[in-house]
Amino acid sequence: MHPLLLMYHDLNRGVRGWHHITRFLALGFGVVAPEAEPFREDWKVQPAQAAFRQRYLDALAVAKAALALPWVDTSRVYTFGEGFGGGLALLATSLCPAVSRCAALNPLPGDFAGLGLPGYDELDAANFAPLCRAEVLLGTCLMDEYAPPKGQAAIYNRLSCPKQWKLYPKYVHERVNFFENQMLCFFKDGIPEA
Repeated sequence: MHPLLLMYHDLNRGVRGWHHITRFLALGFGVVAPEAEPFREDWKVQPAQAAFRQRYLDALAVAKAALALPWVDTSRVYTFGEGFGGGLALLATSLCPAVSRCAALNPLPGDFAGLGLPGYDELDAANFAPLCRAEVLLGTCLMDEYAPPKGQAAIYNRLSCPKQWKLYPKYVHERVNFFENQMLCFFKDGIPEA
């Protein structure tokens, strides 16, 4: 039996490559990293609610299927995501009781209400954050305009589970090596020694 990492990606980004996943394999994880259909660049302008809802349903379906894999130790299931994938990781963590740790960097949607897009409020990650019972490591880039820090604060403040919040003042909506190092420690400490 092996621990499972569900790794969700940001909008229009995929797996960085196998080299990126091997660091999790070195910790003994099996990794499930679903690909998603690309979003149009004008997703903020065009009504995309149905597409976002479908991504949420897809993320939950993948989590359910991954948990049924015969090699998965269901007592050691973790999620990780960046940007929109961070929102999906929080969603899967909130709605799948088997998930015990979640790392999310700049989870989007983090403040759709703040974007002035009617009908997107229910898709805000802050709305399902109170359902999360797993430990959460949240990373926020303070210069991020896609996932504004105000929305990240709303997510963090609504989490009632054990949580840590890492702030990166000089970063925008980007990958942060410091967060990735902290995430690996966070996940490694969550795996009991054999």
